[in-house]
Amino acid sequence: MKKILLLSFCLLWFSNVLNAQSQSLPYYTGFDSTSQQAGWQEFRLGILSSNKWTYTPSVFSSNPFSLPYALYHDYNASGSTDTVEDWFVSPPLKISTSAKLTLKIFPTIFGTQLGIWLGTGTNNPASGNFIELGYFDLQYTGQWVDTFVNITTITDTGYIAFKYVGSDYNSLVIDNVNIIPDNYPETIDSLKIIPNNPTTLDTVKVIGYTFHPYSDCPLTSSSVNINNDTITVNVSHTLGIMPTTCNSIDTLTIGVLNAGTYELTYHLADTAPPTTYDIDTITFTIQQPSGLQPPDHSEQEIEVYPNPITSQINIGLKTLPADKYHIDFYSILGQKIKTIKADKNIVSVDISNFTEGVYFIVITDGHGRRWARKVIKNAP
Repeated sequence: MKKILLLSFCLLWFSNVLNAQSQSLPYYTGFDSTSQQAGWQEFRLGILSSNKWTYTPSVFSSNPFSLPYALYHDYNASGSTDTVEDWFVSPPLKISTSAKLTLKIFPTIFGTQLGIWLGTGTNNPASGNFIELGYFDLQYTGQWVDTFVNITTITDTGYIAFKYVGSDYNSLVIDNVNIIPDNYPETIDSLKIIPNNPTTLDTVKVIGYTFHPYSDCPLTSSSVNINNDTITVNVSHTLGIMPTTCNSIDTLTIGVLNAGTYELTYHLADTAPPTTYDIDTITFTIQQPSGLQPPDHSEQEIEVYPNPITSQINIGLKTLPADKYHIDFYSILGQKIKTIKADKNIVSVDISNFTEGVYFIVITDGHGRRWARKVIKNAP
């Protein structure tokens, strides 16, 4: 009875030690350092040829995909009659959810045949429970090939294994192994508005700091929609499958805004399929510049177009009562540049002689009421 209890205790202790040493996902190795090579082990179950798994990159691959090393197995000289069966097994991994395993393979001149397996119980393929996740037979292309398999079998602790089976001068070069859980999301780390204290003279921009589970993660599409004081930003990134996690810093232009407080909602998605992964919100205030603060009674009564301007600007007064108006043009420093009188619903003004920059248009009616608009003058 004591022996049975002792055996049970030892098994429990071994299991706890194994779980404690297991690495959580996401997991990445480029085999480039001692820490990235730690825990990987070779098992040779067939005929032992002179060639085996090594961290020396293949002469056929020119260079590893990521310096300084790649995982390499040279061909067995005996050819197709040989029965070399060399396994290269990962350290124990906590695989508690479905995941995607990605890697780079360089098909050599003689071609590449590779089996990718998932094992449980023990890391020794001779005694463990190993199932094949995928088999690849790649012809020589002279370049690295992005490759992946899905891990759908769930286990608390498991091992990823590469299986080399000697056949017809088969040789392998592997680099940048990455395992990402399927539920590992794209996330928005933070948002920032620039400039820090924007005014009605500034072009406002938003910076999105985002995290993505796969590299690369280029921004491929974006949109900005402004509805009164509500701003909606949609961004989409196309995710690669290699080799590791990706952080993106994206700067998007919102534009020149009127004074007031705005709420900006940032939607993060990918493009295949377009799925929203994370949403974040930031609130900011636009102030009037200190040089000039004319009142602005109504957004609907005055229409100024085009904006930005190059030579001629149109001022629409359709919704205002018939009256005589003074239209004054001010610089951002509050200096009056030009004044005209108008008694028509639409007034066209030539400002081609204005220098490039930001101006205020202040419209005053016969009763002393005033309206202000900001415009940008560009070079013709």
